[in-house]
Amino acid sequence: MSNVVFVTPNYSESYRSEPIGTLILATILRKAGIESEIVHLRWDCDAEDQGAGQLESFLQTMEACILETGASIVSFYTRCDMYHLEIKLAQRLKENHPNLYIIFGGPQSDLCAEDTLQNLPWIDYICRGEGETTVVPFFRSLLEGKPDETIQGLAFMRDGRLVINERPPMIDDLDSLPTIDFSLMKAGKNRKKTFSVDVGRGCPFACTYCSTKSFWHQHYRLKSAERIVEEIKTLHEQFGANRFIFEHDMFTMNKIKVLKICKMIKELDFPITWYCSARMDCIDEELIDAMHDAGMTNIFFGVETGSPRMQKLVNKNLKLDEIAERLASICSKGISVVTSFIYGFPQETEEDLSQTIDLCADLVMIPGLEVDMHLCTFLPGTELHNQYRDELSKNSFTPNLVGNFGATACADLISAYPKLFSQFYEYTTSLRQRLRYLNMFMTTFEAFKPIYRYLKDTRYADRLSVEMYYDWAAANEELLRPLADQGSDTYHTPMLLAQKDRFLSCFTDDSRFELLKEVARFIGICRFPNAENGTPAAQVAEFGFSADDYFAGKAIEDYRPGKTVSYVMLGEDGKFRIKNMASYL
Repeated sequence: MSNVVFVTPNYSESYRSEPIGTLILATILRKAGIESEIVHLRWDCDAEDQGAGQLESFLQTMEACILETGASIVSFYTRCDMYHLEIKLAQRLKENHPNLYIIFGGPQSDLCAEDTLQNLPWIDYICRGEGETTVVPFFRSLLEGKPDETIQGLAFMRDGRLVINERPPMIDDLDSLPTIDFSLMKAGKNRKKTFSVDVGRGCPFACTYCSTKSFWHQHYRLKSAERIVEEIKTLHEQFGANRFIFEHDMFTMNKIKVLKICKMIKELDFPITWYCSARMDCIDEELIDAMHDAGMTNIFFGVETGSPRMQKLVNKNLKLDEIAERLASICSKGISVVTSFIYGFPQETEEDLSQTIDLCADLVMIPGLEVDMHLCTFLPGTELHNQYRDELSKNSFTPNLVGNFGATACADLISAYPKLFSQFYEYTTSLRQRLRYLNMFMTTFEAFKPIYRYLKDTRYADRLSVEMYYDWAAANEELLRPLADQGSDTYHTPMLLAQKDRFLSCFTDDSRFELLKEVARFIGICRFPNAENGTPAAQVAEFGFSADDYFAGKAIEDYRPGKTVSYVMLGEDGKFRIKNMASYL
């Protein structure tokens, strides 16, 4: 039996999805003799298929899961994507079990503490800031039945009055935190063994769209190389882990420290691979080489916009002139790169947006590089939210940044308290309304990049790039409308790519139209094989061009006349495989 149960929003049954902060708090409580455990809002109650329309079943199952722990304190780690479900579950628990203490912590409730407490009386306390120094005295006072409401970081309602205590000081020395008790992590049957490592906190930059700086108050910290390597060793010894995610929004800020970390990783007596996040202006060739040599295989960069004007307006301030060249150099070393872009900023024009599309179109041509695009979302604690929050209206579609799990079932809550759920609200402009499918457009552009690059460079050479998107969206409107409402690339990609000929049909007058169709057919079978594209279970497939030119990354204009012959087979998994491919000129 436990005294405290932490409830965390987990998307998947993977070790990397465990919120590090919750693991640290639970470890601290255990060391102080306060039994605690963690349950997961998504998969602990087998809720993968329980979204809109099944809210009651979801809450009932989750309630039983929490009560099984025997805890008298239920502490929620809150995030914007699941805040609606956490609030609904907290309400159910309090109404059915009024003696339970309901505690909220984490970024969403921290940044929305005032509005949350003034509107939702079933939440007893919100813990703001870093809780490692306050969690033991506060939770112990609750267990003793004498809540100490002088604790730093607490926010609560008392006699109809909102009380917000000063925040606890930031923890400068993260090495002083205890090593995580990894027995708190459950060994789910489908767990993938990629582990998160807490390497530091905070970002010193001040981008207007990002809530990280508000939550961490731009206080950048990085653990010592010795401590990071110690945690890697512990995970390797306990779980056989060799693959890690270095959790930090801006890992490479301190070059000297990162170089030392890389040196110590290389001295390990077992090999590891790892992934991190960085800024393009906080990394150089020497650092990239050292990180790669120490096992880094993947890196994430937030570029956000291809417009120099917008870079300044959103306070990102990256220099864009060498971005593509530098990213190509990184990928050439065998490092996989993900770049993030945001579209639909309130101040953005079609010219700005076209510059972003131009840069993304260049980047998707780089082998090993992936482009992620997200509609600008107005997150609490950001300058964008503070500036536009009074102009937001309920969104008719879900921004792909936060998904839509349970949002329809919680529509009453989201509509009643717009200040708590700005991530589901829209700043309406005619341009933003037209951009709801842009992330899907770039998904398709990447998949069929030789074709789309050809069309962009020829048919749209003298036009803004956004016009190509407009034409694509118009050609696919019937298909796109229901897919956009699902709010996830994983749902729409196979269906969208199956309609590859819709946009192409607009260019029947092009001298290379028949070649474009052949290349599209080849890519559709080769890259996205499935049993629903009308291909027989086994056949000899012929294509009217040489696939060698496709795999060499050549431009469509440089494809040579030829023929590709291959044997297409349907496997037991329902996917097609191309076997014995041969190309002839």
